[in-house]
Amino acid sequence: MSVWFITFHGGKYPCKTPSSPGGSYTGNINTLGGLILSGPLPQMEELRGSAVDSSGNLYIANANKSLSQILQFQPTKYGTYASSSTTPWATADLAHPFALQFDSAGNLYAVNQDPAPKANSPVVAWYDSNGNSKGTFIPSTTAPTPGPALIEPRGLAWDGNSTWYLADEKGNSDGSGKKGTGAVYIYDNSGNYTNAISVNDPVHLQYAQTYLFIGSNSANTVYCYTPSSQKVTQLLPSNPGVTIKAVSGLAIPGDGYIYVNSRETFQVMQFQLNLSTTPPSASNGVIFFDQLPDYPEFIRLLDV
Repeated sequence: MSVWFITFHGGKYPCKTPSSPGGSYTGNINTLGGLILSGPLPQMEELRGSAVDSSGNLYIANANKSLSQILQFQPTKYGTYASSSTTPWATADLAHPFALQFDSAGNLYAVNQDPAPKANSPVVAWYDSNGNSKGTFIPSTTAPTPGPALIEPRGLAWDGNSTWYLADEKGNSDGSGKKGTGAVYIYDNSGNYTNAISVNDPVHLQYAQTYLFIGSNSANTVYCYTPSSQKVTQLLPSNPGVTIKAVSGLAIPGDGYIYVNSRETFQVMQFQLNLSTTPPSASNGVIFFDQLPDYPEFIRLLDV
């Protein structure tokens, strides 16, 4: 069974899926109404990014500043996820966490939205497969080029090989560490800064095939970065057919579509995604989920 999992800003609806997808959807995805997390549930507020490990366990950023945790939930045969016996799964080096990402070795990386104003504070903290803190991944204290100071770190993505992408909503792409219109910084597996992508207000990142997809908050659109050419193009059409206000989460589950959260309209939009062209393009925007109970943050498709 596959279900859509959406994290919401507040704690009132911590993990709820709508009762049905948009009527225009013709795929074979089932949705499960109501809660897909089972308890006993810990206090959850301001849920943000999620990640799934090789065993199918689900990890969620519990982002409220007073909590700042990564919670673990284990899959059950009933189509739900049960809270781990170790709750929270991780707390060290976390400060208002946002995005989560696993690497192939089972290490989990977490972006802190509010890193302390000093060079060695963890913007991206990381943990081994047992949940033990490994300290700071970005900015690396051992990398020859740790990179610019980050101002408003947000999304994180990995290309599955050797490249990491970190969004700074108000960064400057010249690498100065000063405030700008937004940048996505590029790092290698050692946390060494290599380059920057200039894009307006990047918040959410999703890597698929050989492309990086970038959700922009203020531009209300999604950009596509092609690493081979180092070019940025707008993925969504200039007249998308739907109204998007404040892009939040992105999902590319491999069904021929890209799903885009419209945070301020309480909706999820669906676009046909063409990855066979260079650069990729999206078209035929429709409302996929409507009248969500809270601001949607991150979205992913889960196999339960």
